[in-house]
Amino acid sequence: MNVSELFDGRGICKENDSDISCRPPVCSEMTEYRLEEITEKDIDRFKEIYISAFSVSDEHLKFYDFEKYLQPFIYDKDKHALMFYSGETAVGVILAIEKPSLSAEPSVYIELCAVEALYQRQGHGTAMLNMFFEKFHKNAFITLETYKSRPAYDWYQKMGFVDDDEIRYLVHNLALSLIWNDLQKLRKRNSELTEMKNMLENKAAQNSGEKLADMIENKIHEIMIS
Repeated sequence: MNVSELFDGRGICKENDSDISCRPPVCSEMTEYRLEEITEKDIDRFKEIYISAFSVSDEHLKFYDFEKYLQPFIYDKDKHALMFYSGETAVGVILAIEKPSLSAEPSVYIELCAVEALYQRQGHGTAMLNMFFEKFHKNAFITLETYKSRPAYDWYQKMGFVDDDEIRYLVHNLALSLIWNDLQKLRKRNSELTEMKNMLENKAAQNSGEKLADMIENKIHEIMIS
């Protein structure tokens, strides 16, 4: 289904139920979609959608402050907090930050894009993003972050997002930097041990018994204490 088929003349997104199986009761034969600004009265529903979409455990949930998190998106002019409705039911949310540009259209960073688990894989996410795109100039730069290992990575590419390998995601955080440095050291040692193991295996045909065992032990000990 292309964009022209997805939107009617009034800018309301519609989707035919006959193309989708196992749709929840909220959807009728022709479902009207809409995006509305999130207000404080929507925080509880936002919380439900978020927990469902990302399978947040009770253990992690105790660290979350949804009200504090949403406040800037609700009240700051450069931020967007949008709830996506299928019929009369809220099924998804998008949070975004608009950034000015000196030489081009503003860039828009998508902080969060989520559809409640019950309504996933039924076209709701596609409709929600397409309606979100309509809010901005066609030449606006819309960006987001996700892991390549997640299913959403391929879906975002189908939605027109491009993975630019030249742009790297860098993080500045003291604790993370210390962990990263330790990880790099471990990777280096692992590489050295692997190289040493391969070299000793090649020499195994020429050496045997305690001499070889002592050599292996000494080399590994030398690397570990370096």
